[in-house]
Amino acid sequence: MTSNNIWYTPERDGDLEAYLKEHDGISCFPLFKGYAHYKLLWDQEYFIPNISIVRLMYCYIRDDEHYIVTGEFELRGIESSRHGGRAGTHDPRVLLEGDAPPWEAQDIGR
Repeated sequence: MTSNNIWYTPERDGDLEAYLKEHDGISCFPLFKGYAHYKLLWDQEYFIPNISIVRLMYCYIRDDEHYIVTGEFELRGIESSRHGGRAGTHDPRVLLEGDAPPWEAQDIGR
């Protein structure tokens, strides 16, 4: 069964490496949902601490929120009128769950 979700789904999109080659951050950014995807990117060493960014995609509901990946269990809100995130540090296991929207992974490596 394939998913109609717009975020990464292995059954539809294939393995993560192939998905990231297609969604390269230039033509389009990779889109994810929830902490499980964050953990997948962390475990496969795609996130670069203090460089990679998680962008919560609120779109038209409210301004998107940007966070710098600082560790496996820590995101830091970017405090800027243009790329605002909630101030301070946040646990992705909490921030990316519940009613959190899909998110983009930006400036990832590997």
